[in-house]
Amino acid sequence: DPETVKVQKHLQVFGEHNRMNALAAYRVGELLGIPKQKILEGLTLYRGAWRRFEYRGEFDGAKIFDDYAHNPEKVKAMLAGAAEQFPKKQIWCVFQPHQLERTKLLFNDFVKSFDKAHHTVLLDIYQVAGRETKNQKKEVNSFELAQAIAKRNKTNAYYLPYRSQLRDFFKDSVGERDIVIMTGAGDIWKLTDQLIY
Repeated sequence: DPETVKVQKHLQVFGEHNRMNALAAYRVGELLGIPKQKILEGLTLYRGAWRRFEYRGEFDGAKIFDDYAHNPEKVKAMLAGAAEQFPKKQIWCVFQPHQLERTKLLFNDFVKSFDKAHHTVLLDIYQVAGRETKNQKKEVNSFELAQAIAKRNKTNAYYLPYRSQLRDFFKDSVGERDIVIMTGAGDIWKLTDQLIY
């Protein structure tokens, strides 16, 4: 379809999910009678949403991105887009799971979502006040998730029990050959701020 190719040429963001959304927006614009050139101009100007593979800066030469992905399918799509955009880079995914119950229910799906990451770093699960119980803390944790990811992928998966360890951990690990994606729906963005400043 030539129009699909045209839309992709104008798109400034990457990933299959963005291409599908752009094509849908293009088709809706057509239905509304918006001139095709105006639709394409709009797509060219779109640079992405806040915390959706948002470039934030660098740490020791590694490019740092921030993403809101917090369920297995979103994590998988985000990492697939990153691998497509940066085929020669090592991808580090720092993930903060969101909610104990969600992590427990989707544990096996999360294990499969990090296949495109060369390195996965797990932070403690972000707990939402009023939604968590003491029993849930015993049922699931990031250490077990990191172990399961490492076993499945035969790659590096790490658990950092203290967020303050991240800068020191990366000082000896990342450089210009790497991209780091900080992802999750909790307060991981605060850690991104500390990493790049």
